[in-house]
Amino acid sequence: MLAQGRSPFVGRSLACATWPALGRWRPPSTPPRPLDLPLVGSDHEPRALDAAREQARAAGVTIDWKLKDVADIHPPAQSGLLVANPPYGHRLGQDVRGVYDAFGFSLRERFVGWRALFLAPAEDLARRVHRDAHCLTIFSNGGLRVGLFAVEG
Repeated sequence: MLAQGRSPFVGRSLACATWPALGRWRPPSTPPRPLDLPLVGSDHEPRALDAAREQARAAGVTIDWKLKDVADIHPPAQSGLLVANPPYGHRLGQDVRGVYDAFGFSLRERFVGWRALFLAPAEDLARRVHRDAHCLTIFSNGGLRVGLFAVEG
């Protein structure tokens, strides 16, 4: 919504507004300028992609959705911001280290010059993505404690 010059705070509240890292931050009173950039989203699970499409449609956001595994993602531009919420492995008791390894490979090899923000339930998983990943904050997401990690391009 921000990329399209619309405030995501109009007419609703977001859980992230209560995150400690934001402190006393309040949404801006004027909407941002639209950005001329591609918005691309992907997932390897068709049901997750369908849910994301529906959420974007409900928010009035235009995103180019792709059914892709994290190992097959490629940057749509020379630089940008990659935002990811890889699986945590808690729900089904899965070993997700391979997903974080593949995400890290894609980020390091294909997204050179990009910044990245991603969620991870543990620092060791974040380090599998990038050795320089640093934790910006920790919070509860769906009842699970996760960190928001950043990697500078």
